[in-house]
Amino acid sequence: MSQDSCYLLMKAIGTDAQLRQKFFEARANRSPSKSSIAFDSTTVSTYSDNQIEARYGYNKSGDGLKTVKLLTQYCLDTGQPIAYSRQPGNIPDVISVINAVEQLSVFGIGEAHFW
Repeated sequence: MSQDSCYLLMKAIGTDAQLRQKFFEARANRSPSKSSIAFDSTTVSTYSDNQIEARYGYNKSGDGLKTVKLLTQYCLDTGQPIAYSRQPGNIPDVISVINAVEQLSVFGIGEAHFW
């Protein structure tokens, strides 16, 4: 799936959380490896007051803004994303990984190894 196709698909899915989760479940079910998952986390600052996940917490850039944590899980065999999520910016990384494992277990990936 090309980057442009992914963009158009995510744009079409929009903010429908139930549809988004069904999409991720289908991606996880098609993944050749259900145990080797790469996990990426980044925190971004926001000026928005409309982001539910935006919270004050540790901010590496030191700009004093609220932050949102963006998480992506990838299949190591294909390099393709399986799922992504947004979490409050004040959640520690350990809790973010625990939340990611719970998300993957919903998709039928029970014993993921994170690198």
